[in-house]
Amino acid sequence: MDDAQLRKFEDDTGYFEGQRFDTEFYALDEGLTVIRKNVGEENCRAFMALSDRMLAHFEADPNNETDDAMEGRDCIIEMEDILRASSRRKSR
Repeated sequence: MDDAQLRKFEDDTGYFEGQRFDTEFYALDEGLTVIRKNVGEENCRAFMALSDRMLAHFEADPNNETDDAMEGRDCIIEMEDILRASSRRKSR
């Protein structure tokens, strides 16, 4: 994705200055490594794979014109499902 495409993901309201598509995925991946101990190695690998898939889907549809953006959102839901299941197992 070139810089012109990345700019489409920039916030123009000023509330999130400096945040862009690539910086947010970097932050997500770094955050996943931080929670690795809490969620387990298997779940962390699943999160990283979902993050990679999500990035590919969002890059393929920067203007939200195809199903790729929706498939990227589905990756987020899968991540939430893994977190919920992990939390339920720990609370037992």
